[in-house]
Amino acid sequence: MCDASDFAVGAVLGQRIDGKFKLIFYASKTLNNAQEHYTTTEKEILAVVFSFDKFCPYLILLNTVVYTDHSALKFLFSKQDAKPRLIRTAYKTPTGCTPFRLVYGKACHLPVEIKHKSYWVLKQCNIDLTAATKNRFLELNELMELRDGAYENTRIYKEKTKRWYDSRLCGNTNFKVGDKVLLFKSRFKMHPGKHKSRWYGPNMVTTVYLYGTIEINDRNGISFKVNGQRTKKYHDEHIDAEDKEVVKFEQDTT
Repeated sequence: MCDASDFAVGAVLGQRIDGKFKLIFYASKTLNNAQEHYTTTEKEILAVVFSFDKFCPYLILLNTVVYTDHSALKFLFSKQDAKPRLIRTAYKTPTGCTPFRLVYGKACHLPVEIKHKSYWVLKQCNIDLTAATKNRFLELNELMELRDGAYENTRIYKEKTKRWYDSRLCGNTNFKVGDKVLLFKSRFKMHPGKHKSRWYGPNMVTTVYLYGTIEINDRNGISFKVNGQRTKKYHDEHIDAEDKEVVKFEQDTT
């Protein structure tokens, strides 16, 4: 039996003799900072993995049954198509595969089975060094192809994310050297004042960088870099002579 809480996981190893449960061993573990942020389902699965890892010497060549009262795990184990769907949706990363597959080149089965059988696996050693070297060389080539595909999937994901992010940008960020801009004051103030402006300036644009970063000079001549989204264009009060219109008012003598 195993169970998990917000702070620790615990497991109890027992054996039924004449229909009665006999305690053999028990273990517990305190969760670290990363494990404390796991979801409830992940904590329950962690308890199952911890119990098998802790009691591995006792479970070899034995048919083991894990008892859990978590409703989500019961639902996944009871439905026939729940476990394949869980494996498909558990790791939807930009690389298109799990981190285990990127390192070892093969899929990793999630240890969430209720019934677990441990067997000794006998492997025949291949003493032919030439064939073993050729086989290992092919495995490394397949692994490199898999990692190249993951890199390409990550690049496509970044491009799509950038297009989505750029489509949601507000304001004009196409500045030129010599433009005057106003800088938004990002310091949080509970009561900034009714007639106090949150824009500081005007500031002169001196350098324009990629990805919306600009370098500006303030009134005191201090130069610093800011995000272009925190600025807006400043329109001078200068009016051309051609746009001026003179209106004369006559004095009322009555």
